Amino acid sequence: MKDVSSLPRAGDLRSFEGTITRVAILEANFGRAVLEMTLENREDVLDVIFEPDGHSPSLPDTSWGPVRLLYPSSESPTEGPVTGYKLSRIDALNGLDCLPASQVSKPDLVDETETWVSTCPVPVLRKFTWQVLGQSSIGVPFFQARASQDHHHAFAGGLADHSLAVARLTLQSLPDMNEREAWLCAIAGLMHDIGKIRCFDENGTIAPGFVLKHEHWTLEVLAKALSWLDRQWSDGALAIRYLLTAKDATAGYRPLLPGVMAI
Repeated sequence: MKDVSSLPRAGDLRSFEGTITRVAILEANFGRAVLEMTLENREDVLDVIFEPDGHSPSLPDTSWGPVRLLYPSSESPTEGPVTGYKLSRIDALNGLDCLPASQVSKPDLVDETETWVSTCPVPVLRKFTWQVLGQSSIGVPFFQARASQDHHHAFAGGLADHSLAVARLTLQSLPDMNEREAWLCAIAGLMHDIGKIRCFDENGTIAPGFVLKHEHWTLEVLAKALSWLDRQWSDGALAIRYLLTAKDATAGYRPLLPGVMAI
C-alpha cells in the first residue's frame, strides 16, 4: 500500500491524457501489483511506473480506452519513467487527441476530420463523434483501413477519406433542411461505413469481412456511443440508427426520407 505521507499534493501534479499502448507487470504479490506502462496521444509518449489502488476491480490494460494520468510535476518524462499517482478513464472526450500517434499512419486525415467535426454547431453530435472516433479501438482502424478490397478507396486510410467526403456531401445536399437535422444526417454519413473496420485493414479484407457484410457490423461498432446518445438525445440516437439501416430494409418496410437518400 502507498505511504500516504509521501503522496504529492494536487498542486504538485501534472496530467497526461492518452491511450494505454503497453502494460507489463513488474511485481505482483499478495494483492499488490506494480506496472510499467506506456501512454500515448497524438503528440507525446509517456512511460510510467504505476501501482494501482488495491481496491481497483481490475488492472489497467490496453482495452481501457482514453485515460488521464496524474504524476508528480517534479518528474521529467525525458529522464525516464514517471511515477503514476492516479489513473482514471475519460468518459467525455473533446476531440481526437487521445489517439496514439504510433498507431495512426494518416495524421493529416485525423486533423482534417477533427477540424470538420469541430465546425458542427450541435454540441451533442460533436460529443457523440468524439465518443466513437476518439476510442483507439475504433478510431485507429477507421483511419487505417481501406474502404474496399479493390473497388473504391482501396488504399490505407481510404475508409476515413471516403467517409469524410460522404459526410461533407451529405451536408451540402441538404441546404433547405433544419441545421440541426442536416448535421445529424452528415454525422450519420461520416459513420455510414464504420462497420468496415471489422471487414478491412490497410492491406485488404480480414477474416470477419468474409463472414459478414459491413452493414451487419455498423450498429455493433456504434453500440456504446449510441447508448450514451440515447441518454442525451433519444430522438437523435433513433434517427442515426434509422439513417444507417433504412436503405437496407425490405422494400416498403421503412420510408426513405431525404437524409437517407442524401447519404
